[in-house]
Amino acid sequence: MFENLAKELIAARENAQLTPEQLAKIIKIDIKFLVRIEKGDLSFLPELYIKAYLRDYANAVHLDEKQTMKKYQAARDGKPFEPVETEPQKDEAPEKNLPSEIDYSPSTYKVTKTVNEMSRLPKNLTRKYTDRQIQLFLFGIVALIITALIVFFAVKSNSVPEIESDTPVSEQAGKAYEEPVSQTPAPAASVDSTFSLRIQTSATCWVKFSTDGSNEIDTLLKANASFEKRAKSQIKINVGNSTAVDIFLNGKPQDFPKQKNKRAILLVTKDSVKPVKD
Repeated sequence: MFENLAKELIAARENAQLTPEQLAKIIKIDIKFLVRIEKGDLSFLPELYIKAYLRDYANAVHLDEKQTMKKYQAARDGKPFEPVETEPQKDEAPEKNLPSEIDYSPSTYKVTKTVNEMSRLPKNLTRKYTDRQIQLFLFGIVALIITALIVFFAVKSNSVPEIESDTPVSEQAGKAYEEPVSQTPAPAASVDSTFSLRIQTSATCWVKFSTDGSNEIDTLLKANASFEKRAKSQIKINVGNSTAVDIFLNGKPQDFPKQKNKRAILLVTKDSVKPVKD
């Protein structure tokens, strides 16, 4: 089903003068997986992994990534791949006004003559006229700002403060003494009760996680990637390749059982990381 795609990948790799071992190191994949891909066997891993490896393979051997993925999907669905060819657009030459198409009416002739005469003016004259307009515009803005400031300070200086009450100063002081303002203590700062989980990968790895009982989310982490999540009570994670993952709880590294090319299911709380059976 994928034989034609596999032959195209091998041809591109050989054209790039790369051996299977060299390409496996570049895209960070096990050599046995690379051999199976080049044999057209693309069912040994979940589709999520296969797509990621095909993208990395295409980029490494200078193939069009989008075209490669379309060929994979067409072969997977059992359909022939038909590339869409777009015809290049032809530049159309601008239409020229022929002498017979020019309107020689008096009004049109005058406007055309005026435009032609303006086009013959010296460029320096046109530039000076534009600079003069800019100077007048800036001068008008400065004058407007100065006028606004003068009006503002004039209104502010003529304003009279309003008297709130006719109560004598002595009575106000006595009232302030009889009714002291009570001071309430500021509320204590809230304590953050959440904890953080950080995942660091050394190779491409599939991870599924659920935070505080929420729906599970799938994600694919590439090599040397970092992923962090916070939770209140617990985080349940399902790691596709346990040897490619390091876990840090609140910034501290954690130990858990690891087996090569085997997944691990872990339950993480604020105090520990424990393995969980399926």
